[in-house]
Order: sequence, then structure tokens, then C-alpha cells
Amino acid sequence: FGAARAVPEAFAATCRGLLQAGLEGDPPAIEAGLQAMGVLPPDASDGQMAIVRRMAGLVLGMLAEEMADFGDPTRLTAMREEGMRLGLEEDFRHIPPWDALYLQRKLAGLVLLATRLRARVPLGQLATEALARG
Repeated sequence: FGAARAVPEAFAATCRGLLQAGLEGDPPAIEAGLQAMGVLPPDASDGQMAIVRRMAGLVLGMLAEEMADFGDPTRLTAMREEGMRLGLEEDFRHIPPWDALYLQRKLAGLVLLATRLRARVPLGQLATEALARG
């Protein structure tokens, strides 16, 4: 699906840790993982963190469902609104490192494709299986 590139093992391990924290519903570990990836700056404001927590909750909800329904635009709309709020109301201007940007672009493209296809995907199951494989 588009361009591919290798990422450093340390970054991949951080991503696996973040995914595990998401599956376990561990907000402090999720925040630590996002900071370790460089997505969140260590000096993020309380308002920025509140929005990031809400965004993480949207994703966690999809991981917890038996089948994530990409045909329902509710979460994608809420995620877009929270992202706009983060930038416009909370003045979030942090630019993550390239590996994090690359991953975000790949995931965003997959979400948009799944939305267009109105796909129903067992995200939690796929994530659990991927983590088991290492």
C-alpha cells in the first residue's frame, strides 16, 4: 500500500509497547508511549493532553470492539474534530520525528481506505495476533 520503508528496531519496539498499552487500556502507558515516539512533546499543556486522551479513547474503543465498523463515520468525525481543536484551540504545533509521521500517514491512509470500503475489521484481534508474532 504505497511506499514502504524500514524503521529502526527501537521505534518498532516503542510502537509495539504503545499498541500493548492500548489493548490493555492503560492511559499512562499510552501517554508515555506517545512521548517516547516523539508524537507528544514532554511540555504538552493540560488542554493538549485532555484532547490527546479523548483521541486515544476513540482509538481504544475501536480496539475493544469485536469488529471495528469503518462504515460508521462517528469516530472518524470525532477524531478529526478533536485534531482540529488540538491545533486551533490549543495551539499544538509540535512536529514529530519522521518515523512517527510516516507511520501516521500510513495508518491514516488505511483508515480512509477502510472507511471508503465501509469495512468491518477485528482490530483488537489483529493487534493481539501481531503482538504475539513480535
